[in-house]
Amino acid sequence: MNKWVGCLVVAGTRSLWLFCAGVILWHSNALAQPTTYVVDPAGSTVHIYTDTSGFLGTFGHKHLIAITGISGEVVVAEQGGHAQLIVRPDNFLVDNDAERARAVDPEYREPVSERVRTGTRKNMLGKQVLDSTNYPEIAVNVQLDRLSASPLLQLSVTILGEEHRLQVPAILDVNQESIRASGYFELKHSNLGMEPFTAAGGMLKVSEKLRIQFEILANARSGEPSKRGE
Repeated sequence: MNKWVGCLVVAGTRSLWLFCAGVILWHSNALAQPTTYVVDPAGSTVHIYTDTSGFLGTFGHKHLIAITGISGEVVVAEQGGHAQLIVRPDNFLVDNDAERARAVDPEYREPVSERVRTGTRKNMLGKQVLDSTNYPEIAVNVQLDRLSASPLLQLSVTILGEEHRLQVPAILDVNQESIRASGYFELKHSNLGMEPFTAAGGMLKVSEKLRIQFEILANARSGEPSKRGE
């Protein structure tokens, strides 16, 4: 019998009314309990689209950087949630053929040579850009103030040892088994305290603007049944 119908049937004495109140209170508390989801690296990817600028910009390449190997946890309750994500620059894929083939921007779908990929990756991980030797991880903390289908995420990104705050629109799909966040936004290198990579005395450089497409999938932690919707 449904717990709500059961309360109406047995109600009649003070003790039974107290029993009903207890059932209702338990149900409300269950909905309010936070649920922990673990990020699925295989189902989570961030695409960064870069362009070129400078006097020799037309001779440069449009690069697609795929952030893979994302790890972390997401905690969601009725009133909102938060997440802690870790990415390692060493896991970034530079102009990977498979990633470029599914790029949302058709200008990035054409493959680039192995020489270009290798050189771009070396420059990206070097001291002028991500300095991955001294800063092997990038931490992203996400705060969700209100649970909705299209929230505005509050991000705190720690990169190159410094913290930077961003606001990012997202599309959110939450159920008992998983949570999926996706979206698109633009930012500047300067928003992350970075300067675009330059070559040829500054005549060829990466554009200041970055375009970012993301999809993060997290699954309910094994052994911890979701309380949402019980």
